[in-house]
Amino acid sequence: MERFSSAGMLMSINQAASTMVHEENGTVICVEKCLVTSIIEYAETLLKDLPEIYGVTHMRTTVRFAENIETTEAVNRDLCVISAALHDVGLIEGCDFEHETVDDNHGVRSAVIARTYLNKSGGMEDEAIDIVCTSMAQHCFPGTQTTIYAKILWDCDKLNMFKDTMVDRYLHHWQQMGMTRENAVKRIERAREYYRETFFTEYAQNMAQRYRVGCARKTVNHNQHDK
Repeated sequence: MERFSSAGMLMSINQAASTMVHEENGTVICVEKCLVTSIIEYAETLLKDLPEIYGVTHMRTTVRFAENIETTEAVNRDLCVISAALHDVGLIEGCDFEHETVDDNHGVRSAVIARTYLNKSGGMEDEAIDIVCTSMAQHCFPGTQTTIYAKILWDCDKLNMFKDTMVDRYLHHWQQMGMTRENAVKRIERAREYYRETFFTEYAQNMAQRYRVGCARKTVNHNQHDK
């Protein structure tokens, strides 16, 4: 498994100020810990009325992956978490996934909403805001990720499809929308096979393998339930 590396990065925790200090391309970026908490709360407020599979529950699961993901490149974990918290807030303007394009999608809208909020709230430098907004704008389509932060967000977002508690919610939601259980399970399996080929980090690849057995058992149980 890839390990978090401190090479080329200045990172320290100032316990008194609860500040994350990080050097990105020669520029020191500071993120107040209390700001991360307030951003997550803001995201929860925006997402609270959306279905769990891309609302608050999905956001919290993505944030947990962002808190724990390992990468060979030095990153500011707080920026990963902020990106994860805000990556789907653009869905409050609509969830027309089938008609999204690389240039016009909920990730791009999320970045616009996030940039406005982060600029007004203060506490983050322009470069930090650029990092998280670029990540959000690039999280919807494979092969569009140009930064390590965008790649991490892609992995954290798509890992939801491998977590059993989220799988239950996907299956429930799709069945409520009229899909049979069998077709819903097949949709999960197709998505998982696809995402395994697009994950950037070894962490995500390993997590996908770990959850693979659980999905196989779940599929068997669901099929037996239907008989």
